[in-house]
Amino acid sequence: RYSHNMAPPPRGRFYVEKFLGLKHSVGVACIGCVFLSKAAGAFTFAVALLIAPEALEPRFENLYDPVAGAFSWGGFTYTDECIADEACAASFLAKTRDAIAFAASYGVLFLLLTSLVFLVYGVLALKASDGSVPAARRVYVFTTALAVLCVFGLFDETGFVALILTSYAAVVARSHWIQLCEAATPALGYVVGEDSPAKPAADKV
Repeated sequence: RYSHNMAPPPRGRFYVEKFLGLKHSVGVACIGCVFLSKAAGAFTFAVALLIAPEALEPRFENLYDPVAGAFSWGGFTYTDECIADEACAASFLAKTRDAIAFAASYGVLFLLLTSLVFLVYGVLALKASDGSVPAARRVYVFTTALAVLCVFGLFDETGFVALILTSYAAVVARSHWIQLCEAATPALGYVVGEDSPAKPAADKV
């Protein structure tokens, strides 16, 4: 936790003066809105998973025609070697029911936890954009962690884009946190080296 008696963190290389030409606080507020939208999306998906087993399972069972050995729906027919065999198709349907039940239990818990995490950090980001130094630091750490996680999906279709956007969000969050630290210690200002002049925060210009 940052104390008013501590010197502001060094700006270093990963520092930007503005967020797309706007104040850092605007960028952090945008990050908060993205986090809140992710929280809403995860919660909606969790509700859908709770409803899906009861809504889809009876229809899914009725789509199978044991005589034709195929699934038929809206004029579309699908079959393969397993589905053509009634015993194999019954095993396939049972595994599908188990998969739906698993998703409806553990998947819902994971989505609710994800929704809660993004909700908390979305609120923290909005609080940070309003000038809270501790909230700004937590948002910076969280966005940095997300950027690191994006490395593991780098070779997905949108993995590289996600990595770039999340990394930039982390840089903006870090810059905003540093600016708030500098504003909290105006007597110290920002000093690169012992002989370097103090530089004002971009949000204050």
